[in-house]
Amino acid sequence: MTDATMDRTEGMERSGRQDRAGGADSLVSVKHAAARLSCSEAAVRKWLTQGKLQRVKVGKLTRIRTQDLDACVRLGLQPHE
Repeated sequence: MTDATMDRTEGMERSGRQDRAGGADSLVSVKHAAARLSCSEAAVRKWLTQGKLQRVKVGKLTRIRTQDLDACVRLGLQPHE
């Protein structure tokens, strides 16, 4: 994938929606989440299935909030309650 394509794809994955705190809530693909966490896409999908990471469905696409990834890095994987 070229840089221009990556920029367009990344831009399409972001949501302009405001979260409860008033900031922008960005969404990333499973592929980008895996790269950000330095793990495999299979590991991210497993954590989504186990409820350790929250998924956001956009049509048929699965996306993950960047704030959830940041929390995963800060706190480690916690079971979803």
